[in-house]
Amino acid sequence: MITKDHIRKLVTEHLSGTGIFLVDVRLSSTGRITVLIDRPEGVRIEDCATLSRQISNDLGEEGGDYELNVSSPGL
Repeated sequence: MITKDHIRKLVTEHLSGTGIFLVDVRLSSTGRITVLIDRPEGVRIEDCATLSRQISNDLGEEGGDYELNVSSPGL
């Protein structure tokens, strides 16, 4: 089962040293995972796409059915 704490841990590990920080993680009852990230100079779409791939790879089969959305409050 996917939990907010598990997603936070994965995101924090991947963002370490990038200058990007985690803003929020949201989980819905329908299987939607929303990860919001930011940094002072702004987040690029490529940053969101890279993190999305990394999280998806980490979750693999354990994630079951889910929809992952990685974004920034500014995007």
